Amino acid sequence: MGELDSYLRMIWGLLIVLGIILLLYALLKKRFSLLANSPEQQIKILEMKPLMGRKALCLVEVRGQEYLIAISGDRISPIATIAKKSVSSFADTLKNTGADSKP
Repeated sequence: MGELDSYLRMIWGLLIVLGIILLLYALLKKRFSLLANSPEQQIKILEMKPLMGRKALCLVEVRGQEYLIAISGDRISPIATIAKKSVSSFADTLKNTGADSKP
């Protein structure tokens, strides 16, 4: 019974430590995500796609305008400025194409 008791204490202690680590992780993630998603930010990283090695493509929005940039090692290069798409419903798009819904 003595060995089983010591194993249970060890497992209980490990579970407590694991719980504390997960709690700290959740708190830090919540804190940093609140800072990253603030609505008053002027610069937002919309998407990032890693390429090979230390290279990546990044879609960034700055004051309502979107930019595609390339990131590599010690260099950042703009690739393109992307125009915003107008958001419309399917019915509006169908009307604009000139297609008539009646036979």
